[in-house]
Amino acid sequence: MSLRRRLLMQDYSLPQAYTELNFISFDGNGYCLTDYLIKSDDRVEYRSRASKLVDNGLFGVNSTAGESFYIFYDGRNVVAAHGETSATSSNCIVYTPRDYIYQNSMLYEAGNNKITAFSTAAFKSKQPMYIGAINNGGTPDYPFNGTVYYFRIYNNSGKLLRSYVPCTRNSDGKAGLFELVYQKFCPILPL
Repeated sequence: MSLRRRLLMQDYSLPQAYTELNFISFDGNGYCLTDYLIKSDDRVEYRSRASKLVDNGLFGVNSTAGESFYIFYDGRNVVAAHGETSATSSNCIVYTPRDYIYQNSMLYEAGNNKITAFSTAAFKSKQPMYIGAINNGGTPDYPFNGTVYYFRIYNNSGKLLRSYVPCTRNSDGKAGLFELVYQKFCPILPL
């Protein structure tokens, strides 16, 4: 099926060459490189769990040009960056899986507002977003120690732009995230 037809039909299924997993674990030694350039008003929905009291960059891009968009765990607090500024939600790290929504510089955990809007910056990143680390000028920084269950990006109108599911590639057993909308495998890359 062509990409255009799949997008029109919204057939976002995992190809038979991959096996879906309930979650993917990051051990601080790898990350997934996406091709996505995040925009300031994108809505990111994900389910994750941190596993260590260390600096963990769950996803995003860090930029000195005012285009930062990331979620960072420092062991006890969540730090969210948007544009040139960041905000912190104190003492909110839990080590059980939780659902999060990050949009327009607001962070919600299981429906509760953890970080209120702190930025109105409008931007599009020039570097692709990483999952399992933060892209810091093309270098993976603050690798994540924990698990990711799903990761989705929507535009501000609610259209699904990317949907990453944990999986393994059947041919070689390589673990990673498969992006369902554009049908692209993002393997865990070593640091």
